[in-house]
Amino acid sequence: MREEMHPVDQYEAFDALAKQGKDIADIAARFGTTETVVRKRLAALAHVSPVLLQHFRDEDMSFAQLSAFTVSDDHERQVAVWNSLSSWNREPHSIRRALTEEMIPATDKRVQFIGGLVAYEEAGGSVKRDLFDDRNREAVPRNCR
Repeated sequence: MREEMHPVDQYEAFDALAKQGKDIADIAARFGTTETVVRKRLAALAHVSPVLLQHFRDEDMSFAQLSAFTVSDDHERQVAVWNSLSSWNREPHSIRRALTEEMIPATDKRVQFIGGLVAYEEAGGSVKRDLFDDRNREAVPRNCR
Protein backbone atom coordinates (compact mmCIF):
# COMPACT_ATOMS: atom_id res chain seq x y z
CA MET A 1 0.00 0.00 0.00
CA ARG A 2 1.10 3.53 -0.60
CA GLU A 3 0.26 6.68 1.26
CA GLU A 4 -1.46 9.52 -0.57
CA MET A 5 0.62 12.60 -1.29
CA HIS A 6 -0.13 15.72 0.69
CA PRO A 7 -2.22 18.12 -1.49
CA VAL A 8 0.53 20.77 -1.39
CA ASP A 9 3.09 18.18 -2.51
CA GLN A 10 0.68 17.17 -5.28
CA TYR A 11 0.33 20.79 -6.35
CA GLU A 12 4.11 21.27 -6.47
CA ALA A 13 4.58 18.07 -8.48
CA PHE A 14 1.70 18.90 -10.84
CA ASP A 15 3.03 22.44 -11.28
CA ALA A 16 6.55 21.19 -12.09
CA LEU A 17 5.18 18.85 -14.77
CA ALA A 18 2.88 21.54 -16.18
CA LYS A 19 5.87 23.90 -16.48
CA GLN A 20 7.63 21.15 -18.46
CA GLY A 21 4.75 21.25 -20.94
CA LYS A 22 2.87 18.14 -19.80
CA ASP A 23 -0.87 18.30 -20.34
CA ILE A 24 -3.50 17.76 -17.64
CA ALA A 25 -4.44 14.26 -18.83
CA ASP A 26 -0.80 13.12 -18.76
CA ILE A 27 -0.26 14.53 -15.27
CA ALA A 28 -3.44 12.86 -14.00
CA ALA A 29 -2.38 9.51 -15.51
CA ARG A 30 1.08 9.70 -13.95
CA PHE A 31 -0.38 10.24 -10.49
CA GLY A 32 -3.36 7.93 -10.81
CA THR A 33 -5.85 10.69 -10.19
CA THR A 34 -8.51 12.51 -12.15
CA GLU A 35 -8.03 15.49 -14.43
CA THR A 36 -10.43 17.41 -12.17
CA VAL A 37 -8.13 16.97 -9.17
CA VAL A 38 -5.15 18.16 -11.22
CA ARG A 39 -7.04 21.20 -12.52
CA LYS A 40 -8.30 22.15 -9.06
CA ARG A 41 -4.87 21.80 -7.46
CA LEU A 42 -3.20 23.85 -10.20
CA ALA A 43 -5.90 26.50 -10.33
CA ALA A 44 -6.49 26.86 -6.64
CA LEU A 45 -3.29 26.35 -4.74
CA ALA A 46 -1.41 28.70 -7.05
CA HIS A 47 -3.66 31.49 -5.73
CA VAL A 48 -3.02 30.84 -2.04
CA SER A 49 -0.27 32.52 -0.03
CA PRO A 50 2.79 30.35 0.65
CA VAL A 51 2.35 31.25 4.34
CA LEU A 52 -1.10 29.64 4.32
CA LEU A 53 0.14 26.64 2.35
CA GLN A 54 2.66 26.09 5.13
CA HIS A 55 -0.11 26.34 7.77
CA PHE A 56 -2.00 23.69 5.83
CA ARG A 57 1.09 21.51 5.49
CA ASP A 58 1.63 21.83 9.26
CA GLU A 59 -2.02 20.80 9.79
CA ASP A 60 -2.89 24.15 11.36
CA MET A 61 -5.79 24.51 8.90
CA SER A 62 -8.12 22.18 7.01
CA PHE A 63 -8.38 21.83 3.23
CA ALA A 64 -11.83 23.45 3.41
CA GLN A 65 -10.30 26.48 5.12
CA LEU A 66 -7.45 26.62 2.60
CA SER A 67 -9.93 26.35 -0.26
CA ALA A 68 -11.85 29.35 1.08
CA PHE A 69 -8.82 31.55 0.45
CA THR A 70 -9.00 30.94 -3.31
CA VAL A 71 -11.62 33.69 -3.67
CA SER A 72 -8.77 36.21 -3.46
CA ASP A 73 -5.40 36.45 -5.19
CA ASP A 74 -4.07 39.00 -2.69
CA HIS A 75 -1.62 37.03 -0.55
CA GLU A 76 -1.16 39.82 2.00
CA ARG A 77 -4.92 40.12 2.46
CA GLN A 78 -5.23 36.34 2.83
CA VAL A 79 -2.65 36.25 5.63
CA ALA A 80 -4.21 39.31 7.28
CA VAL A 81 -7.64 37.64 7.26
CA TRP A 82 -6.23 34.40 8.70
CA ASN A 83 -4.48 36.32 11.48
CA SER A 84 -7.49 38.54 12.20
CA LEU A 85 -10.00 35.73 12.66
CA SER A 86 -10.27 34.13 16.07
CA SER A 87 -9.34 30.47 16.16
CA TRP A 88 -12.97 29.58 16.92
CA ASN A 89 -14.19 31.63 13.95
CA ARG A 90 -12.00 30.29 11.14
CA GLU A 91 -14.78 28.44 9.36
CA PRO A 92 -14.60 28.52 5.52
CA HIS A 93 -17.69 30.74 5.26
CA SER A 94 -16.13 33.25 7.68
CA ILE A 95 -12.94 33.34 5.63
CA ARG A 96 -14.85 33.84 2.35
CA ARG A 97 -17.01 36.54 3.88
CA ALA A 98 -13.96 38.44 5.18
CA LEU A 99 -12.23 38.23 1.80
CA THR A 100 -15.30 39.28 -0.21
CA GLU A 101 -16.78 41.91 2.09
CA GLU A 102 -16.05 44.68 -0.43
CA MET A 103 -17.46 42.71 -3.37
CA ILE A 104 -21.03 42.47 -4.58
CA PRO A 105 -22.62 39.00 -4.93
CA ALA A 106 -23.71 38.04 -8.44
CA THR A 107 -27.20 37.55 -7.02
CA ASP A 108 -27.42 41.22 -6.00
CA LYS A 109 -30.22 43.17 -7.73
CA ARG A 110 -27.70 45.75 -8.98
CA VAL A 111 -26.16 43.09 -11.23
CA GLN A 112 -29.54 42.48 -12.85
CA PHE A 113 -30.02 46.25 -13.19
CA ILE A 114 -26.93 46.53 -15.40
CA GLY A 115 -28.10 43.67 -17.60
CA GLY A 116 -26.87 40.63 -15.73
CA LEU A 117 -23.52 39.01 -15.12
CA VAL A 118 -22.89 38.19 -18.79
CA ALA A 119 -23.42 41.83 -19.80
CA TYR A 120 -21.14 42.96 -16.98
CA GLU A 121 -18.37 40.61 -18.12
CA GLU A 122 -18.80 41.60 -21.77
CA ALA A 123 -18.38 45.23 -20.75
CA GLY A 124 -15.01 44.34 -19.19
CA GLY A 125 -16.08 43.86 -15.57
CA SER A 126 -14.03 41.41 -13.58
CA VAL A 127 -15.72 38.48 -11.87
CA LYS A 128 -14.36 36.18 -9.16
CA ARG A 129 -15.67 32.64 -8.82
CA ASP A 130 -15.20 30.21 -6.00
CA LEU A 131 -13.02 27.52 -7.58
CA PHE A 132 -14.25 24.87 -5.17
CA ASP A 133 -17.96 25.51 -5.66
CA ASP A 134 -19.10 23.14 -8.43
CA ARG A 135 -21.98 25.47 -9.24
CA ASN A 136 -19.80 28.62 -9.22
CA ARG A 137 -22.77 30.18 -7.44
CA GLU A 138 -20.62 32.62 -5.57
CA ALA A 139 -19.54 34.61 -8.59
CA VAL A 140 -18.94 38.16 -7.50
CA PRO A 141 -18.29 41.14 -9.72
CA ARG A 142 -15.85 43.73 -8.42
CA ASN A 143 -16.47 47.46 -8.44
CA CYS A 144 -20.05 47.11 -9.71
CA ARG A 145 -21.38 50.19 -7.96
